[in-house]
Amino acid sequence: MPKLLFNPDAFPELTYQDVALVPHNSSLDYLLEHASTKKLKHLRELYKNMKQSRSEVIRHRKKSGDQSNSALEALQQSALTSLMRFESYVTSLGEHYPHLLNVPSRDAVDFTPLDGIGNTPIVIANMKSAAGKRSGEAAGRMGSATAFHQDMTDKQLSDAISYMHSIDLRYMTPVTVTPETTVSDFHRWVRKRDVMGIAVVVDDGRKFLGIMSEKDIPKSSGADDKIPFKPTEDVLTAEEGISPDNALKLMNGEGQTFRKKFDFLPIVRKDGTVAGVLTRKAAAMQLRYKNYEDKDTGGIAVVGTVAALNGDPVNRIDKLIQQQVKALIFDTAHFDNGRLPLKNLEMGKRMVEASGLDIQIIAGNVVTREGVRRIIGSGGDIAKVGVGPGRVCSTRRMTGVGRPQFTAVFHAAEEAKIYGKYVWADGGIDHPRDIAIALAAGASQVMIGSKFAGTLESPGDLKGDAESGWFKENFGMASERASTERGLASRANEDLEAELRRVFRENVGHRSEGVESKAFVDSRYRSVADKIHYWMDGVTSAMTYSGSTNLREFKNNARIAIQNPSGFVEGEPK
Repeated sequence: MPKLLFNPDAFPELTYQDVALVPHNSSLDYLLEHASTKKLKHLRELYKNMKQSRSEVIRHRKKSGDQSNSALEALQQSALTSLMRFESYVTSLGEHYPHLLNVPSRDAVDFTPLDGIGNTPIVIANMKSAAGKRSGEAAGRMGSATAFHQDMTDKQLSDAISYMHSIDLRYMTPVTVTPETTVSDFHRWVRKRDVMGIAVVVDDGRKFLGIMSEKDIPKSSGADDKIPFKPTEDVLTAEEGISPDNALKLMNGEGQTFRKKFDFLPIVRKDGTVAGVLTRKAAAMQLRYKNYEDKDTGGIAVVGTVAALNGDPVNRIDKLIQQQVKALIFDTAHFDNGRLPLKNLEMGKRMVEASGLDIQIIAGNVVTREGVRRIIGSGGDIAKVGVGPGRVCSTRRMTGVGRPQFTAVFHAAEEAKIYGKYVWADGGIDHPRDIAIALAAGASQVMIGSKFAGTLESPGDLKGDAESGWFKENFGMASERASTERGLASRANEDLEAELRRVFRENVGHRSEGVESKAFVDSRYRSVADKIHYWMDGVTSAMTYSGSTNLREFKNNARIAIQNPSGFVEGEPK
């Protein structure tokens, strides 16, 4: 766990904004833990001398004042000599521990989550406005998991998982159209993926014909007109099997007949059908981010969600197991609520064990050590932490219930570590710094929902325009909209009491602990990949500030201090 540079009892409830990571040199800590007995003895002697001579200077100045004199100068020289001997010996030990002499590069940091789920410690939260097939695919290529939400019908869930398992991880799934596609459909489809507004044109047999951009469609075209596709010869393609680095070389002009740079590369099979596409950015991302592969299917691994209180958990668990998800989440706003959620969790654990599959179980949300203990004791591998910190969650304002997220995550992670288990930090993320602090506080992963709602790949269609801004609808899973849709979907199985509750809500209004808002698409970070890279660039840099090359080191090396509100503002760009 990290070292807190303050008394936690004096600051019992802290948000991410209330704390800051302090730059730290971890080499001495490493040597004290790993140096040989002989070297360690000499190191400790030098360290003791350095501390003693430093203390003598401080005592003299307190006793005699700050005025310079020969006695003070002699003590200062002695302290300087002791300090230099100590630091020189620490540096000389680098010959025996060479990595201590290397400054870690953020491009070489290993940010693989410690819980074994995925390869990047960011999870798209199980929100309707964030988690879907397209966003899940984009996240999976970046090594992140996506939690498909609990309100999916069995068919929607089956289709989504089958799609994810069928993905060719080497390439992006293209937007494919035919010469018969209408202009309105063309615009609508290409705006759901980060493909530079370009679609691959195929014939009825799915054979490659060419490519077409939104820029190729005249503004005078009607919505129901067919796209004005005309094949051209100067289209660069590559054969299936090309590696990302070779694709980049090809797009840069190496080995091609056109001798010019391209940003969009269709990948074509020997039979003429399209295997996928690569953009310059997508190919480059693969050089750093390792995708979240399902070893059994070759596609992208899947995380499914079970409603911990409502619905039919047995049926949903059974279907998730049958479709071989890599993890499943038992989810409700207040998991530590009586025994029913824990009973369902125990049942799910038994079903997973009976299947013989390696499926991890996540459960939440909780914010206390006791809640974490009950989840672990009932079969959970990971506790999901957070009540009320999310951008579209109004739980704290509506109910007064919740806990500041830094404190909740830190205490939960400490408790989980006792049993060799993990926690996920769910909500409260505004900046990369928040993710870094959550991971340093002990979370193995961070869940983000609303920030992904404003991406090209999130569920729903883009609204607005290029001038006023493109946006998508964003809403929490406890919002009035989500509650209403959930009620409509569950009518078939309701009893008389449930029907009366529904009638009351339809006439009076559904409860709401979430808000509905517009999630505008940021032109700088418009795709899921852009967002993940932006966040992880900050996280990996934060890791190097403490001399950490992986997340395990980061949790141990991190030093966390209190900061005043003015300190947070000071760190904001002006």
